Amino acid sequence: MGREARWNGNNKWPLPIPWHPTFVTGRGSDFGTIIRQPDGTDIEIQGLSTVEWWHALAINIRMVGAWRTLIGQGPCHPGQWRADGIGVLPPGAPTHGSQGPWRKTNGLLTPQMLATDQPWSCPLRLVVANVQHGPGATAAKDAWVEHPNGRPDNPTWLPRGNDPRCLPSGTHLRLEISDHGIEQWLGDTRGPLRATKLRFAQGLRDHGMRVSETGTGDPIIESVGALRPQDKRAWADLGVTTDRHGGELGAGLFNHAGIVAVAA
Repeated sequence: MGREARWNGNNKWPLPIPWHPTFVTGRGSDFGTIIRQPDGTDIEIQGLSTVEWWHALAINIRMVGAWRTLIGQGPCHPGQWRADGIGVLPPGAPTHGSQGPWRKTNGLLTPQMLATDQPWSCPLRLVVANVQHGPGATAAKDAWVEHPNGRPDNPTWLPRGNDPRCLPSGTHLRLEISDHGIEQWLGDTRGPLRATKLRFAQGLRDHGMRVSETGTGDPIIESVGALRPQDKRAWADLGVTTDRHGGELGAGLFNHAGIVAVAA
């Protein structure tokens, strides 16, 4: 395959992907999964979740008459997987991410990035709801508008176009915070977790985060989880031993810091 390929909700047939019985994934409505094949091809899956009977019914209705149904693809049934979008990215292929030329792994927070005094060298991936969309929407330099024709899941309160209350796609943000402010935020945190949180705050100050996806919930920084044993061990070495530790890694930080947009 000489270029990347993408699938979205408009497709009418399943996409076979290489799936090993030992693979594990989170359970929920918005888990991302990246499968790296031996040749370096990445399969990026967004919003992976299991198919329930009502999903299967809707998908099979859409598949009626699809030519692939006639050549053995078969109907969808409960227990299979569905996704919001899938990208197949071979090595060296030009990347067309949601809001710019960035793969899912670009800016994905890993425990290794918080294990040294130089946490990361690029902005972390940030998902927020209030991203500009629709006609007239804008994007940061070298980025593009994720939903130029409007968002299908748009909350009714979210304005369209170039509204100052919304962020342009690909906006690069960073924290404005002093060393003293970081120390105040850390408070009485002790042990490995203190060093981890210190590096996290310093990284957000020095390298920041980039609006890379549009979501409908609370803002999140995308990271690897702890489902793989090696990732779980690496997080534990940093003092992140529970889901709560991970989810609250930066809790309260913005109370001691400002947020500024990085000029292009």
